[in-house]
Amino acid sequence: MLKRFAALFLLLLALSGCHSASSVPADSFSDTAEKSEPPLSEIHFFGTLASGNGDGAKTKNGFFYIEPQSSSYANIQYIDFSSKKKVPVSSNPACTHDNETCSSYLEWSGGYPYIAANSSKIILISANAGSVNETVYYEKALPHIQIADLSGADRKTLLSLSANEDIQIGTACNEEYLYLIKKSVEGNSSVMDFCKVSLSDGALQTICRLPDGNSFILGAEDQYIVVVCYSPATNGNLYSPDQVSTFMCFDMTTETCISQKELPLNVLDHPHQNFVHGTTLYSFSPRDNTLSVYDLKNNETLRSISPVFDKEVTMGQIDAVFDDNILFSEIFAGSEEDAAYIRYDLSSEKQTPFTLLAEYGENTGRFFPVVPSCSLTNEYLVAYQCDSSDALLADTAGNAVGFVKPEFAFISKEAYWSGIPEYQQLE
Repeated sequence: MLKRFAALFLLLLALSGCHSASSVPADSFSDTAEKSEPPLSEIHFFGTLASGNGDGAKTKNGFFYIEPQSSSYANIQYIDFSSKKKVPVSSNPACTHDNETCSSYLEWSGGYPYIAANSSKIILISANAGSVNETVYYEKALPHIQIADLSGADRKTLLSLSANEDIQIGTACNEEYLYLIKKSVEGNSSVMDFCKVSLSDGALQTICRLPDGNSFILGAEDQYIVVVCYSPATNGNLYSPDQVSTFMCFDMTTETCISQKELPLNVLDHPHQNFVHGTTLYSFSPRDNTLSVYDLKNNETLRSISPVFDKEVTMGQIDAVFDDNILFSEIFAGSEEDAAYIRYDLSSEKQTPFTLLAEYGENTGRFFPVVPSCSLTNEYLVAYQCDSSDALLADTAGNAVGFVKPEFAFISKEAYWSGIPEYQQLE
């Protein structure tokens, strides 16, 4: 089961490197309206995890995702919301989709790219595949960004980075920019920069330097982006009680951090479980059995619910938040086997068992909760099954590649939250 643990990463000394939230000087408004920047289009968040867990790129009319086919290649697939059909992103009906002449084809280069999209472009973000893969795949293993039309045509490299740089998991984009966190290794340390990349010419601009350690984009809504920064472990102690997670909300119209919320990272082996949806932070404290909901955009606490569960828990992991419901993986004290999945209805503050589970592969005994990949008006698109396989690359690296192939279906929201597997299969 894929977990969304708030990993004990490195980071955070001070926020002095970021834009301040101070007001804009009065003389900034002295120019005429013709000289002002046009308003930004709406920003959308893309989890950009590699294929296999149902993550992908939702657009107005459909859903793009990357589907591995073998140990050597994958295809960009598209699910149309109106016809409920799945097709490779290729305009040639006779295409076999298994070589680079196909616009949906993605060659294995030490990893597959992450995917984002806007109304006119597919965006492929390739992280650094590592020095071992560089000796086999050369520049293809280096971090880079490609764009293509929604049909997959006219794919081209927008930006390439160097071997000492990387792109952190989690991006956001609108019609004008791709927003990302760029990691640069300098000697034995690394720095994080919150950046934007022009989708018209590939120009990379640094918005601000983030604190030391690891940072990730976790959410976006309207003109706002949420970044989390994990403070570094003191003296290498990964369970240091003074570590914090700092959630920062940026207003991208001014490119300033307008609010931040600090939460403890380690609390007596009961770490807070956090989940960002849009610009709302849901934080569960197992020690206090309390759920807190924060509006990061307006820097206020919306509600605090206690107790959440009717017995002690060591961890209540938040797997998803959709339509005023939270899906918990509830793990009780005393036994890691004593786990259950819980639907928590925020409107009624009531919990019910969640039984809609899927299995990795066949007869593996490895089950996971079915989590929506995206939400439509009355239904969800979900990965209701995942086939997994391990393969050995036929190259000098000799790396074993494990890949997961999701199978998608639509399901009504009523059936989903009731735990009824009434799936509408794709054509």
